[in-house]
Amino acid sequence: MFGDWLRIPALKRVLQNFMVLAGGRAAGGVLGFISTLLSARALGPEDFGVVAMISAYVLVVRGFCNIKPFEAIVRYGVALADDHDLDGLARLLRVSLVLDAVSALSGTVLAVLVAWLAGPLMDWSASTTTTAMWFSLILLGSGTATASGSLRIFDRFDAISRVQVISSVWRLAGVVLVTQLGMASVGTIAAVWASAQFAQYVGTLWYGAEVVFARLPWKRLRGPLDLGEMGRSHPGIWSFLKCERLDMAVFVHALHPVGAERLKDFPDLVPFAAFPLDTGLAAMHLIRAGVLERHARLRIGFSHGGGAVIPLTHRLKQGWLSSAGFNGLLPHSPHHYAARCYYDSLVYDVDYLRYLMCEFAPGQVFAGSDYPYAIAQTDLAGFLDAAAAADSSASAAVSFLAL
Repeated sequence: MFGDWLRIPALKRVLQNFMVLAGGRAAGGVLGFISTLLSARALGPEDFGVVAMISAYVLVVRGFCNIKPFEAIVRYGVALADDHDLDGLARLLRVSLVLDAVSALSGTVLAVLVAWLAGPLMDWSASTTTTAMWFSLILLGSGTATASGSLRIFDRFDAISRVQVISSVWRLAGVVLVTQLGMASVGTIAAVWASAQFAQYVGTLWYGAEVVFARLPWKRLRGPLDLGEMGRSHPGIWSFLKCERLDMAVFVHALHPVGAERLKDFPDLVPFAAFPLDTGLAAMHLIRAGVLERHARLRIGFSHGGGAVIPLTHRLKQGWLSSAGFNGLLPHSPHHYAARCYYDSLVYDVDYLRYLMCEFAPGQVFAGSDYPYAIAQTDLAGFLDAAAAADSSASAAVSFLAL
């Protein structure tokens, strides 16, 4: 059966890309570990600690200022590339390149200024502060999200892997060289680490530009930067970027549910039946579209216990099994993604709640009442106690809100 799956082109391509990327990361990890050991041996604990601290400081600042348009490139760019919509892809890349430039420039300025102003407050020596300031300049090349996303869109995982290996080889060779020459110091080892990281940024940008220019002429990329048009062409892209970037929790609740127009004779069925159905369909859409696969950091909660999510998930799983993971889009079962989401406890039935919290999505169900509406759970504490869910629901709320 596994051999039959490998004959499916989409799934075979996913596996090949995974192996290439994993191989590059593994090789880079081994080489990086060796260079770290050699650096520590050459410098001694105290000086090595200074280099490691400076490197970590710069990476933290980069993470703080990184707007992460990479996720948007993959999320919206794949469909544009598949549809051969070059104008739409060019608009997306233009916006992403601007975000990359803003991230790189703001990260560099912030890192240099904080090192200059806060270094003395943290009892850094003058040489440590100076080293941290020039090390921060590597962030000028850190705007690689557009390039990295483009390489993934066009299946150039080999280039991503190659850059990782080259950067690790560069760092290892540099550490060995300065050690053999008897020049090992905080400044020289930091310079080797910084240049290796900068080489990775430049390599990613080079390969990304090569891939993009092979498919998009320069005149298309030089078009106008219309942020309004970007929002109209890709509804939700700005909210999407902000939720991913700010580590925000997203709670899904129906407002004008699907099928409500068919319930005009019995409008009370809208909150009773249409709301739960709409919530379940929203969850299925997110799973089937691969959003939860591509964005594992998103924390999404669904009202009314996910509505119809349980039966729909089991049906979607059957479709996943019969289509080889929807042609390789989803490497995991739909239940894997559904169980990672959060749900409130508003299901009215104790046995149903026990199944939801113990079997379907353990640790992911928090308390919900629908107060102050007429169908609110009137005795929420008693309902949770009957299902032995009080402690679990509290910890799930803390996890969902990242408190």
